[in-house]
Amino acid sequence: MPYDGVVFKSAPVLFCVALVVLTAPLASAIPLQVRARTQIVAHVDETPDGVALTGRLLRDDEEPVGDVVVRVRLEGAPAREAKTGADGEFSIAIATAALAPRSKDLDPSLVWRAEFDGDANCGPVSISGVLEGARSPSSIRLELTPRTVTLDSDPAKAVVSVRAGKGTVGSVPVFLRVGDGAELVGATDADGDVAFLLHPGALNQQGRLEVSARWPGDHRFSPAQATRDLRVLQSTRLTLRVAREGSLESGRYRFSGRLGDHRGGVPGGTVALRHEREDQAPPRVDVPGAVALTDARGHFVFAVPTQELGQREPGVVEATVVYLPGDGLHAPTTSASTRLPVPGPPGVPARLYVAVAMLAMAILVLLELLRSGAIWRWSPRALWRRFSTGQPVRGRSPAPEKRRPLRRPDWISARVIDARTGLDVPGAVATLTRLSDGHEEPA
Repeated sequence: MPYDGVVFKSAPVLFCVALVVLTAPLASAIPLQVRARTQIVAHVDETPDGVALTGRLLRDDEEPVGDVVVRVRLEGAPAREAKTGADGEFSIAIATAALAPRSKDLDPSLVWRAEFDGDANCGPVSISGVLEGARSPSSIRLELTPRTVTLDSDPAKAVVSVRAGKGTVGSVPVFLRVGDGAELVGATDADGDVAFLLHPGALNQQGRLEVSARWPGDHRFSPAQATRDLRVLQSTRLTLRVAREGSLESGRYRFSGRLGDHRGGVPGGTVALRHEREDQAPPRVDVPGAVALTDARGHFVFAVPTQELGQREPGVVEATVVYLPGDGLHAPTTSASTRLPVPGPPGVPARLYVAVAMLAMAILVLLELLRSGAIWRWSPRALWRRFSTGQPVRGRSPAPEKRRPLRRPDWISARVIDARTGLDVPGAVATLTRLSDGHEEPA
């Protein structure tokens, strides 16, 4: 049927669409693992029983990589493995009897190789060399101080040391090259050392540069070579301006500025806000969301609510903006710091409750003074009487009661009745008394 044919033909397409839809969330959720670059610094020495390869496994920032396996391969002998120590050092000894018959006399030469397969944090690396039978093995060491410089900073110092076993090799030529520049030549002193000064502005190169040192060997010792990384960065500067929009309790701080180098503004740079409280001593804290990218002229702007900046605790914070380079050409930098007041948690402030309570107490005291009349002690008339007559004021005395004069005499009549018969009692005598001020007076 035509319907079935269409279904079978479109089945692979539907399956691919469903697979993409189902695996898209999973793919976006897989984290990206970034591994550090590594390097091996090693050399081979002759021993009474054979040869020994000694070296160190380091990251590109000169930090040792410990507790990992390094594999060593020597021509004519099976591969050997060694585990690095806490300082990244490893050593493998190979007896002459273990070498192939054609290589027992180390003639004309043997190729050795040290390898590290990498792990979750460090990437793979390998190094190789030649062990000659007619000449004694030698080693070369290269040290850079500092390993990161800017175009306007002091020159970096490269010290090259040539060794043969436990001894030094003096008065031999050493060649040094930075990146793809010209090769510099120097001679070692009696201690086997030679120093080179590398001026960043004269290199005409920027970024991560490979510095290689070598010496070709002579009739006594075999050649050796060593490499290191030198970072030549552009110095940057960062300006900062802060303005508050709205009130302190519900407003926000507006941060703006410019990122530049010796050529002008730096576009596409990432800047972030950091702050720390003055009344505490924690490490600097990054504010979530306070990150911005510079525009084509190096300008940036972002805003942060005052409540988030203070983390809902009143006080003063010291805020700075930092530049986080990601191009490998610019140096990180920090702006000048500024002190910013921050509010407490939102809502009615506690001091407002205290003010209302004190006002209510004052009203109650005033009402009590009015009720008792004690407030009249402080009236202008009372104060004038106090200062003029010297008499204390005891409050306002009530006004005297005025009696209304009698217009006509009051007549009072009495009637005596017998309680048992209910008849009037003739001839009875009635006594009338008047009460005045609590005293009884006869009528």
